[in-house]
Amino acid sequence: MTGTLEYLKGFFAPIAEPTPPTLLGAGPCELAVEWTCADDEQVVHYDVEVVGPVDSDDSDEFSEAMCRWRRAAQTTATRAVITGLEPDACYRVRIGANAGRGTSFSLPGGFGAAGLRTLTSSPAHDLTQRT
Repeated sequence: MTGTLEYLKGFFAPIAEPTPPTLLGAGPCELAVEWTCADDEQVVHYDVEVVGPVDSDDSDEFSEAMCRWRRAAQTTATRAVITGLEPDACYRVRIGANAGRGTSFSLPGGFGAAGLRTLTSSPAHDLTQRT
């Protein structure tokens, strides 16, 4: 019986949450982010969610926007490029680690005065080559 209980505890144990995403690069309509997860070998896929654009100085707007997370990408890698964003806009990004038995979300990346901001013009390099 003990073996069965240990098996069930392992099956229902939550997966470790990923680290908050960090910015690898930005373009006028895209953000490249990366993260880590201690339970990476158990992850079936990662859900990359974004909220925004929001005014990085307006905490009321950001609090309201938190209810509108949308999936921007799904990947098995620990980095992604989020596309379809507005130029020169602030976004918050969070990562969900899905192990087939539930999803553990990171704290959102982009908190603080700067947020994760897209550029006003095209960068000198292609962000899609980084993933």
